[in-house]
Amino acid sequence: MTPEQIDEKALIAEFMNLEYIPYNGDNNNGWWKRGTFKDGCCSIDNPDFITIYTCWLNYDSDFNTLIEVVEKINDFEDIEFKLVGSRASIKTPEGKRFISHTISILNSTYNVVVEFIKWYNLQNKK
Repeated sequence: MTPEQIDEKALIAEFMNLEYIPYNGDNNNGWWKRGTFKDGCCSIDNPDFITIYTCWLNYDSDFNTLIEVVEKINDFEDIEFKLVGSRASIKTPEGKRFISHTISILNSTYNVVVEFIKWYNLQNKK
């Protein structure tokens, strides 16, 4: 994995409200999410943190993980995500377009998500 890929995964993780916590003697270092964790088989009430390790940041290799990011983007008002064949695009209300067309649906989606988040972060620093 290249440093750029690690940076892109961190960018997405932060967009998804995860935060990196270094090892502090009580827990392993990794990406953590505040709040309560619930899934089909268990529920852990931990209002401080629950761990999501960096090996789980597989946005570039697992479409199920990446689609959660796409769903968050789609929740923004007037943001349009389209997937046609292996061409992915995101359009903002201002008409800004992010387009990627690769041989893989996963790669195309990952590419437009990363570019959108970079743009989104710049817009929100103003």
